[in-house]
Amino acid sequence: MRLNHLAIPYLAVLIFLVGSVLGSYGVTWYETLQVPSWSPTTALIALIWAVIYAGVAWALLLIWNNTLHDEGFRWLMRGLAVAAVINLVWAIAFFVFHHLIVSFWSAVALSVSMCLITGDVALRSRKAALFLAPYTLWVLFASYF
Repeated sequence: MRLNHLAIPYLAVLIFLVGSVLGSYGVTWYETLQVPSWSPTTALIALIWAVIYAGVAWALLLIWNNTLHDEGFRWLMRGLAVAAVINLVWAIAFFVFHHLIVSFWSAVALSVSMCLITGDVALRSRKAALFLAPYTLWVLFASYF
C-alpha cells in the first residue's frame, strides 16, 4: 500500500470535518434564511458533502496513481489546492461571517475553477472526472441557489 492511499482519504476527511465545524457555526443562522421550497435540508446538504469529499478523494487517488506526474499534473494539483482554499473562504464567509456577497463570489469562483479542473482531469482520466462531477455540479447549483 502506498502512503497516498492513506494520506489522500485522511486529508479529505480532515477537510470535511473542518467544513462541518464551520458549517455548524451557521446552521441556526442558515435556517432563518428565506430559501426556495426546493432547497435541500441541512441534513441532506451534509450527506451531499460527504459524498462529494469521498468522490474527490477517489478522483485524487486515481489521478495520483494512474497519471504521469508532469507539469500538467503539478498545475492540476495547484488548481485543486486553490479550489480547496476558495471553498474554505466560501465556508468562512457564509457560515461564520454571514457575508452573502463574498460567499456568492467565492461560489462563482469555485464553480469556474471546478469546471476548468474537471475538464482538465477528463483529459487525464475520464473515471476521475466522473468522481469530480458531483462536486462541480454541486458548486454550480450552490452558486445559483
